[in-house]
Amino acid sequence: MQGKHFRNLILLALLASCPMFPQSISSGTVTGAVSDPSGALVSDAIVHLRNSVTGYEQSAKTDNAGVFRFNNVPQNPYQLTATAPGFAVASREVGVRGSLPISVNMALKVAAGVTTVDVQASGAALESDASAHQDVEDVA
Repeated sequence: MQGKHFRNLILLALLASCPMFPQSISSGTVTGAVSDPSGALVSDAIVHLRNSVTGYEQSAKTDNAGVFRFNNVPQNPYQLTATAPGFAVASREVGVRGSLPISVNMALKVAAGVTTVDVQASGAALESDASAHQDVEDVA
């Protein structure tokens, strides 16, 4: 009887490895860190992962060490963007093709400054009185 159970286990193992029963993993993991131009890690940066064809998207915030992680990401190409106050948006393509974790580091650049100046007039209006004048003679 013990031989029959062993034979059934072998048969089950062979069937499981057969092409009729694919063993592919359909999702992966994307991890990484966000840094500033000096190389310092940026905490609380928003990282967004999106596939415009499928509509799949996830967002994450970097932790105190500037690290982000996306789990259970379906296999597809993605656009990965990172933003933080005072920095320009960083963007790059990422392809999830298997279950092996993908490590992607994002380097932010300082945002170009835009200065807006609002000028408003205020104060008393000038008064002109045509009767108050003084004639000056040319003595040359």
